[in-house]
Amino acid sequence: MLLPAKGVDFAGFPRLLPVILADLEILGYKMAIFRSDNEPSLVALLRAVKQRWTSDVSIEGTSTGDPQSNGAAENAVRLTKGLVRTLKGDLEGRLGAPIPETHGIMSWLIRQVGCIYRRYTVGKDGRTPLERLIGRRSRPAVAEFGDNVWWLPLKTSAHRLP
Repeated sequence: MLLPAKGVDFAGFPRLLPVILADLEILGYKMAIFRSDNEPSLVALLRAVKQRWTSDVSIEGTSTGDPQSNGAAENAVRLTKGLVRTLKGDLEGRLGAPIPETHGIMSWLIRQVGCIYRRYTVGKDGRTPLERLIGRRSRPAVAEFGDNVWWLPLKTSAHRLP
């Protein structure tokens, strides 16, 4: 998730915390371990989430001066940045114009990258994170980020569509 500032000391944090909590609920976990590099602003954010989330949460810090102790997180950051660059470049190519990093669509793009990773990245066991969570295969088709999608709103049963 793209945040406007580090920590919890910014104007929009009270509105952002419920969004973070809702995202965690969607994942379906009953227990989570949050690892961080012990940066005070990040620890404050994790404590705020732990305080409000109903599931069991542990906060762990990595060893100071040991870059390999947080290797999985560093790999996730590298992967996320690469996917963001790819989707952003693709969208810029289709639009024929650059997208500034401060544009509002960037927050959507980063959330989309998280969804793509969870739904489509196949692990060593041959399953995606979503498949591990729900226990069955699930790879639905999705539109490209920023693509046009034609849709028709569903009506109630009293107003059947032709």
